[in-house]
Amino acid sequence: MKKVLSVLFAVFAVGIASLLLFTPADTAVYALLQRFFPARLSPSLVLIPIDDDSLQTVGSPSLSSENARDAMLLAQELGAKSFLFDMNFKNPVVSVDSLVQKEKTSQEKQTSLFNIKIVIPGKSVISEDSKTPEHSSLFFKIDSFPLTSFSENAFLAGNIETNVGTHSVLVKKNGAYYADAALASAIDFLGVQSIKVSDSAIVLESHAKSIKLPRERDGSIRLKYPRASWKNYNTVRFSDLQALAAQEKKFISYLSLMEERGFFSDLPTENPLAVYRQSRSLLNDRAHYRTVKQQFYALMTQYLSGRQERVLTEAVSDAEHIQTIETMFATCRHFLSEIETARVKLSEKLDGALCVFALCADSSADFTKTPFETHVPRAVESFVLANMVVAGDVISASVRILSLVSAIVLCAFVLFVLFFSIAYSSETKRKHHALSNNFSQAVPDSLCKKLRAKPTGYALDGQKSEATVLASSLANVQVLETVLNETQLLAFLNYYVGKVSARVVQYGGIVESYRNDEVIALFGAPVASEKHSANAVACAVSLKELDRDINADIHMYPQSPKADGMTDDLYTAFFILNHNNRKIATRIGVYSGTVTSGCLGSHEKRAYRIIDDSWKKAVSIKDASRVLGNFGVLINERVFERVRDDFIIRKLGDVAESDGEKLSVSEILADRSSDDEKLWNYAMYWNKAVALLQVGEGQKALGVFKKLAEGRSADKVAAYFIKSINEVE
Repeated sequence: MKKVLSVLFAVFAVGIASLLLFTPADTAVYALLQRFFPARLSPSLVLIPIDDDSLQTVGSPSLSSENARDAMLLAQELGAKSFLFDMNFKNPVVSVDSLVQKEKTSQEKQTSLFNIKIVIPGKSVISEDSKTPEHSSLFFKIDSFPLTSFSENAFLAGNIETNVGTHSVLVKKNGAYYADAALASAIDFLGVQSIKVSDSAIVLESHAKSIKLPRERDGSIRLKYPRASWKNYNTVRFSDLQALAAQEKKFISYLSLMEERGFFSDLPTENPLAVYRQSRSLLNDRAHYRTVKQQFYALMTQYLSGRQERVLTEAVSDAEHIQTIETMFATCRHFLSEIETARVKLSEKLDGALCVFALCADSSADFTKTPFETHVPRAVESFVLANMVVAGDVISASVRILSLVSAIVLCAFVLFVLFFSIAYSSETKRKHHALSNNFSQAVPDSLCKKLRAKPTGYALDGQKSEATVLASSLANVQVLETVLNETQLLAFLNYYVGKVSARVVQYGGIVESYRNDEVIALFGAPVASEKHSANAVACAVSLKELDRDINADIHMYPQSPKADGMTDDLYTAFFILNHNNRKIATRIGVYSGTVTSGCLGSHEKRAYRIIDDSWKKAVSIKDASRVLGNFGVLINERVFERVRDDFIIRKLGDVAESDGEKLSVSEILADRSSDDEKLWNYAMYWNKAVALLQVGEGQKALGVFKKLAEGRSADKVAAYFIKSINEVE
């Protein structure tokens, strides 16, 4: 048997070595290195994705030039330095011929065996750039607003992409050079003075630095993706810009109404509205426009300081007129406060940045594969390319040498495994095999590795410990049953619980059991952890974020061809749910306390289970959200005490029962790092109201709950407390 294993391992080692040594393995090596050495995200680059939600926000199925212009104007007001608008229909290219210098390089010879270049020094040199493709036809771009500072020289070419993961950044027409708009925008942003082009590389030279972009065999550039999902790049939502622009329009309309009523007469300073109208006449002079617009907001702040309001109220004696003046000024201040708050938040990301507007709408974006995600909108490649240049973080040409090193290391590793396996004792193999059979079905792979390393270190046959149980389930599974047949529902539930289970394992928990759409997870056993409560709550918050991701998938997948590996039933389920406008929401309960757990089952089949009723208490806490009418993350008192310093929490009192025992429940509102001042104040006043209710001050608590309900009309929990107090009183 050992001889057979030796032969098999030797064949495997030779096969892998041959694959890497004697074939072009660049793509595989690049993809592998991307996972270990991803690009770093430049803080100077901001992605502004234009998706279906953004288009719905602007009230149009397509993007108009007016909406795009307003968004870019607003971004520039907030400090953005330059822009790239990638509509993703064709690749825009920009004339850069005046910057290009053909770089003379030593003669190069390509070997066929190892797929590497050998540089031969000597007098013979080449000055030709033979890798930049020549395009016979380039078409003028037709736009009603400028896209980059190069816009007057911009053209449109057909799709000049070559392979997935690469980008052709240069093309030629009649010997003149044109750069991809993403590269051109980065060139402009960095202040590049010259571009040196050779077959081996494109070098961008500026006063600050020199950036070398190694070229592939076809002249393209290998893209280097950041590790984060494209949805988590340095991002500003296009709809946020649109919302701020719409709020400003409402503000100006309200000021015009005030002007009609004489509120801006006899001002000691310049009329703010007149200054605003002046700014609109300067749209073609961006720098002057921004200065005048900032002057408008400064004048409005001065106008609302109180002096003009006193002058107007002192000029009338009618109480009704005085009340009208005060109300209109208060409304105006509210408008200005919301606008300034939004401007400050957006400015923190946009100030001094290169903004990439990328069309990522599900209905029109074509998707491609990356080393990190199955699908990514092709328009986002412009962001990736610009990020490589701005961050100066590219894939080195020495990767081909690394492929050889990888082959040698892999061969050495395989040989080591070969000899180690032969020398390994049969008794140790038997123990590991028995351990895997007993427990691999009960715990995640990461825990199995710990068990193999220290099989006697965990009480798998039974233990009582301080741990946390998380229970989650779909809030509207009955609604799904009305539109999906049995196989479609099963496919979707497998997709859903698979996503939930992955999050549980990610945060250090184990999946104890599945009950239809319900998932029971355990944190803090069998491996003890002091942070079991915090890990469980962090997992719960992540599951609420997962709801948004799954709802996005429900909307996105039907707009694209079926993904590789997706079953017909699941794809059909996505289509039906999207067609019927169905969305999912997860109810979650988290319980901390003494938990008894251990392995149950026979020698052939075992499962790590919760022995006592602690899982039922987690389910009762979860199901309390049915009574409250919300889909929040509910926790018991023990969890509250452990995580109160890490999250914004509101107390709900005894609203859950388990086997006759009342459970005091609280709700996680947000991570404590949230800068939402309104949410902080809301939680503070809410907890005061609950405290009043617990000491018998029902009417006082009722008044507070009513005030809170006015500010958050969608909060059904407030409505529940108001109804409960009214029924008791």
